Amino acid sequence: RLPKLVAFDLDYTLWPLWIDTHVSGPLKRPSENAVNVVKDKHGETFGFYHDVPEILHRLRDACVVVAAASRTSAPRLVR
Repeated sequence: RLPKLVAFDLDYTLWPLWIDTHVSGPLKRPSENAVNVVKDKHGETFGFYHDVPEILHRLRDACVVVAAASRTSAPRLVR
């Protein structure tokens, strides 16, 4: 049986950096077909750890609510 809700920290749990110190917004996809990668205003790219997209999709498909529980000084970037 799965839980009704799963909460994740973000930095170094879903992606390999601290969003508020390593990334400068706005964030954009580098191309229309880009999946699991975004580019910041300096052209630096990053994405989720390898297994994260599949985990999130499986939780969604199982109707599990996914939440973020993270402290950051850049909340607009993590939305």
